[in-house]
Amino acid sequence: ALVLTPPNLLFARDTDGDGAADVVKVVDSGLQGIVSPEHAINGLWYATDGWFWCANAPWRYRWNGELLERGRTAGGGQWGISEDRFGRIYFNDNSNALRTDAYPSHFAVRNPALGVAHGMGVSIARGTKPNPTHLTPGVNRGYRGTTLVDGKLNEFTGACGPLVYEGDALPERYRGDAFVCEVTSNLVHHFELERSGEELPKAVTAPGGGSLIESPDERFRPVNLAEGPDGALYVVDMYRGVIQHRLFVTSWLRAQMEERQLEEPIDRGRIWRITAADAQPKARVKLAECSWTELGNALSSPNRWTRQTAQRLFAEEGDTSRDAAEVLQEVVRKGDELARQHLAALVPPPVDAALMAWGNGNSLERVLALGDLRTPQAFDALVEIAWIGKLDATRRGAIVSGLSGREFTFLARTLEWSSGTALDITAKEWLEDAASRTDTNRPATWFGQPPTTPDALALIELIGACAVNDGGDELLGELVAWIAGPPRGKGVPNEWRKALAKGALGARAKDAKGNFRPIRVPKEAVAFVHGLPEATAFVEALVWRGKPGSEGLFPRDLDATESARFERGRSIYEQTCAACHQVTGRGDIGVAPPLRNSPWVLGDAERTTKIVLHGLRGPVTLDNLTWDAEMPSHSFSDEDTASVLTYIRRAWNHGADPVAPELVQKVREAHAARRGPWHVSDLP
Repeated sequence: ALVLTPPNLLFARDTDGDGAADVVKVVDSGLQGIVSPEHAINGLWYATDGWFWCANAPWRYRWNGELLERGRTAGGGQWGISEDRFGRIYFNDNSNALRTDAYPSHFAVRNPALGVAHGMGVSIARGTKPNPTHLTPGVNRGYRGTTLVDGKLNEFTGACGPLVYEGDALPERYRGDAFVCEVTSNLVHHFELERSGEELPKAVTAPGGGSLIESPDERFRPVNLAEGPDGALYVVDMYRGVIQHRLFVTSWLRAQMEERQLEEPIDRGRIWRITAADAQPKARVKLAECSWTELGNALSSPNRWTRQTAQRLFAEEGDTSRDAAEVLQEVVRKGDELARQHLAALVPPPVDAALMAWGNGNSLERVLALGDLRTPQAFDALVEIAWIGKLDATRRGAIVSGLSGREFTFLARTLEWSSGTALDITAKEWLEDAASRTDTNRPATWFGQPPTTPDALALIELIGACAVNDGGDELLGELVAWIAGPPRGKGVPNEWRKALAKGALGARAKDAKGNFRPIRVPKEAVAFVHGLPEATAFVEALVWRGKPGSEGLFPRDLDATESARFERGRSIYEQTCAACHQVTGRGDIGVAPPLRNSPWVLGDAERTTKIVLHGLRGPVTLDNLTWDAEMPSHSFSDEDTASVLTYIRRAWNHGADPVAPELVQKVREAHAARRGPWHVSDLP
């Protein structure tokens, strides 16, 4: 079994069948959750793609032989993670009862210059309410005017433990619906998931108010949900009066605790088993003792636990078995819909199938697959289909996420092919045939002229932003050449130049006062495109060493000690901070604000140090968005605190001064008596 015990992920094995682990080894470390369990990595959901997905951390894991491989995701969620039969991942945070991704989020983080692509962590339960039928005064934020109405919780504030039910012990009408624990209102909420084509599902409260189970006992605290081998729904009930971590207890909740003596007991946790009233016991089947043929049949079981376990056994024990391979091929031939998702991880398609036949000709799935292959043939195929059909924000992000370092090659190839000069007749005929099957409101082909629809220009804007976000000499040099000078290749349409300039200017970093900073480039740039104001404005926003007025605009180089501190800070940040603020520093709506270009990061170093040492409470507003969650303190050493602060003040093209451990020590000693987080009003 994989066991999360922050800061470690353990692999435990029972070798003699006595129910106790005889072998325990650390397979990953440095994970968060020591200071505050509210920020601990959790989940380990075994998904149909063969990976263990986590909530509250941007990681997924899978076995690669005897080694556990870790892969990056967009993260998301606080406590609990689930999946539907179609392979879509679901999660939530305390105020957003159910969220999901437009497509598997590991695709969305492939391009560091893009950050997390559009369509991740979308709230699909907006406007829904928990609807308890009993009074729920013991809520941490009960002092807010909208939280309690007539003494009852009026908004989700303790959502956790989501589960899309795919068992077979509840009535059939529940299959595919979502259950969410609302721990502060002592209930499990029932959502029906409305699905329509390729659109994201919508979570709608089930008739009758939505409570699957509810109790007026305010010590009933459902925190997590699971399906068992019997297909039943299992509810983990912490059963205690207070479930808020001590770091975040408000004076309102403290008064509730004292009034009704809710702090005790703390040792009455239990697990509830929920089935249909007329459910009949099922015969136990030991899948580990089944034949490969029996396991192949199990992949079509109506019970997801059975399907998942069969998939895992094929993955772990059948990779070298000819019999297992033959059984899987037979399952493929049968074409069972339930088995199909599990087969994708067990019988991956050959490369040529991914190139030409995975999904529809220009489907989102195929766009994602082609961006992952990183071969010349896949790249050409991606260019062929990228501009066809619906080019909404989700598809644009999916395209650019697969272009890391190849953004301008993609544009150059598009210009080449606009007149058909680089296409042989077979490829062109195939492409035109694919185009003819798309929305009739869109042109059947983009041959003869470069694409300049509003959606196409929005994609090009995204590439301009990527070059600035990357901040490297190569992409910035390409950007300058495409916007302001003789481009590499044929003439660039002015509409493209304008779009690139718009994207680049919008991606500029800001200083501590919120003003745009110039874009630092390696050498002098001149606007060759006379009469194009956008190109001129872009060049005016550039700065290079030696340009008049550039004094003080370039940060000093880090010395050897500071550079080592920066790299150490990167590691700490990715292990600890990225779960909330994201690897890109762009934050997560509803969870944590962005650090990229934030005055809280780039301003006074002592203020930022106070926040890391003691935490922060209160609403933080940036770019007209407000976050009102509590950031916990961190028990880093002075050296590690200085390292992570140095990293966030220099990463993402920032130019703020590094932080020394001596400053951290000074701040720590000056506020040694502090026992709680700072409020935003304390730190002007």
